[in-house]
Amino acid sequence: EVLAQVKYDAYVVDAQHGMSQVADAVRQLRALQAMSQATALVRITELSAKEIGSYLDAGFAGVICPMVNTKAQAQALVSACRYAPEGDRSWGPTRAVLKSGGSLPAYYQSMIDSSSKPIVLAMIETAEGLANLSEILNTDIDGVFIGPMDLSLALGEPCAGTNGKKTKQAIAGIAARAQQKGKIVGIYVSDRESIEYYIAKGFQFVVCAHDKVALMAGAKASLPQARKRVQTTHVGSLPRPDWLVPIVRGEQAPPPDYAKRLHEATVEVMQKQLDAGLDEINDGELGRRDYVTAARQRMSGFGGKGQAAAAADLVEMKDFSEKLEGRKGLLTLTEKTEVTTASCNSPVAYTPEGLDDLHVEMNRVKAAAQELGVPMSRVFFSSPSPGTLANFFGNEFYETHEEYVGALAAAMATEYKAIHEAGFKLQVDCPDLAMGRHTRFAKKSLAEFQK
Repeated sequence: EVLAQVKYDAYVVDAQHGMSQVADAVRQLRALQAMSQATALVRITELSAKEIGSYLDAGFAGVICPMVNTKAQAQALVSACRYAPEGDRSWGPTRAVLKSGGSLPAYYQSMIDSSSKPIVLAMIETAEGLANLSEILNTDIDGVFIGPMDLSLALGEPCAGTNGKKTKQAIAGIAARAQQKGKIVGIYVSDRESIEYYIAKGFQFVVCAHDKVALMAGAKASLPQARKRVQTTHVGSLPRPDWLVPIVRGEQAPPPDYAKRLHEATVEVMQKQLDAGLDEINDGELGRRDYVTAARQRMSGFGGKGQAAAAADLVEMKDFSEKLEGRKGLLTLTEKTEVTTASCNSPVAYTPEGLDDLHVEMNRVKAAAQELGVPMSRVFFSSPSPGTLANFFGNEFYETHEEYVGALAAAMATEYKAIHEAGFKLQVDCPDLAMGRHTRFAKKSLAEFQK
């Protein structure tokens, strides 16, 4: 009743290492259900269909089973939680049926619906279970729950838990393989730093407090940062590998195995972002020369050439601009270095070939995310705003700047929609409101720029 006030997402009654028997667990369940809407799970003492049936009949939402070492044991665990014909659970939902208003058909339906049927988690905590992980994951269990202490014992690191080198590597491997299978990954840890670490690693179920050490003060202390951590990401572009730089600059032709090497580099840069603890990641825009040229090349209408806009602040700061002498990019950085870029000289339109090229880039990023077991909800894909494109690429065709930006917006809508429909978070890069003031529109008055 006290711990239910902290409003965690779920609570686990531990019948294996705690002091609870079935009757004790039911009393705890009754108290929890009276005070909270949280999910109530139970860790059973062993793989026993009779024990599993007793806890499910009492109304627990799922079970965590210790020492699951083989595919056969995992199948038996699932079978004990499912009614025929999917399993062999005996009918007799004595208390559980009350949540369905006493209706047996309604309760049965809740036991077969994917959103409400019992959650089945198999504990991976032995060398045998680790060796048989692939087979265990190829069953209908909902996920795995890692027991760090038993696992560290099995790997020759007594009492090391998550701090053991081999244990930590094993945990990472279990998580990656389970996530690739779309399974829940759970673990028990007891300190806030570890809680946040595994949440950042994509673990969906982290048991983060023990009643012996938590109670009210400890539970509240562990909650805020675990549940209200600041989400982190980055702008988009990241450093390219040395071998890739001359290729994206157009100075060197791609090698025959370019697609394979670019995929490997994408996996590597995404893994580095995960290791740094970022919540939302991307491919670092590795395959692009810059963040606007790729989008411009996917559209028609840019057959002209024009001088790139100069940076007014560099004109004023001549000592600094001289350090950039000879450098060419998207802007004219010094008075002596002339930079030309494409300009619009005909109607702008997004081409079918451009859309095909976009899908090639998106498929590469999706493949890397899938290989790492990262859900698409954590992957963003950047694309420049219409105003940014207008800032970098001059207009020789449209009568007004507003008309030019409107045409770019209509064309880029194709790209934005494709990115969204592919499952990415669309990040529209829009620095033009600030950058345009001292580049393309440097000679405009403030009122003219605002208009």
